[in-house]
Amino acid sequence: LGGIGSEIVSMVEKIANKSLRTSLQFAVVDTDINTLGRIKRSGFGGKMIQLSDDITVEECLASDPEHYQRWFMENKILANKPMTEGAGQIRCVSRLAFELAVAKGKLRPLEKSVDQLYLDTDRNIGAALRIIVVSSLAGGTGSGLIIPVTMYLRAYLSDRLSQNSVIVRGVFLTANCFFSIMGSEHERKSLAGNAYAAVKELDAFTKRADGYLPSLYNKVFLDDNNEKTLICDYYYLFSAKNERSLDL
Repeated sequence: LGGIGSEIVSMVEKIANKSLRTSLQFAVVDTDINTLGRIKRSGFGGKMIQLSDDITVEECLASDPEHYQRWFMENKILANKPMTEGAGQIRCVSRLAFELAVAKGKLRPLEKSVDQLYLDTDRNIGAALRIIVVSSLAGGTGSGLIIPVTMYLRAYLSDRLSQNSVIVRGVFLTANCFFSIMGSEHERKSLAGNAYAAVKELDAFTKRADGYLPSLYNKVFLDDNNEKTLICDYYYLFSAKNERSLDL
């Protein structure tokens, strides 16, 4: 998910054992048309999903104003932002692109990836599917897509394939992995803010699914029925420093 996640998955595909290819599917999801273009030119052979259309944020909001006004903040600066330029460190822009993409059927390649693994006649349909979600927590697109994309995949497996035996692992890079290439303190604070928000969201969903979320936070969930889903079964967070605060 996002630029960093997509680049990592593209590299993994290149080194994956060819004998295992029938048991693996690779997919990258991003809002930035330029990042996806680079990955395609590098020879990536998996599914590529561009969530964004060639429209502005304002035009996207106008497609279903009643729905989006429930959660998307009004911001005049964002209004003229082209969606194809990526989220630009603003997580809600990636979620806006995601919802419009779902409405237009742009995530069907993800479903086809699952179908190719599950619906082949020579495969055991009862086997557990393993999904690995790879992303930076610090960017706008990746960190904003972790929850909705994973919920989308879980819903597809449950509703369309009646398959609930799925194990989801989240592999995420924390903000300080990028501090050395950020030019200003303002940029570093933006990355850290995104990562903090992403971790807090994942923590809230996990606690809610397990019944440990304090009731005062219930109001932040829009849908009581669908949002009790566990996002990832396991989380792996990679930092630029180890537990003793030493650089790796």
